[in-house]
Amino acid sequence: MKFGWHVQGLPFGKKGEFVKSVERSKGKDIFAVSDESNYIHLYRNPILEGSKSKAFRGHSNNAGRLKFDAKDQKLFSVGAHDRTIMQWKVTN
Repeated sequence: MKFGWHVQGLPFGKKGEFVKSVERSKGKDIFAVSDESNYIHLYRNPILEGSKSKAFRGHSNNAGRLKFDAKDQKLFSVGAHDRTIMQWKVTN
């Protein structure tokens, strides 16, 4: 699988944590990534090799879909198995 330059450091397949969903903010400065380990990660753009994320947990299983609101102030996640919708406040 090939990745674009902006997400070249995405930890795909490392430590058994497979990426489930990726969403870029409207301002193009943040990536939200959900993985198989039930975490939602926020990365600064670009995601280079060794980039650190802020990780959050809320769903009982992985988030199948992520979406930023129009002002990039909130992130919405939909649980793939628990079928819940969560709203996260995005701060610097």
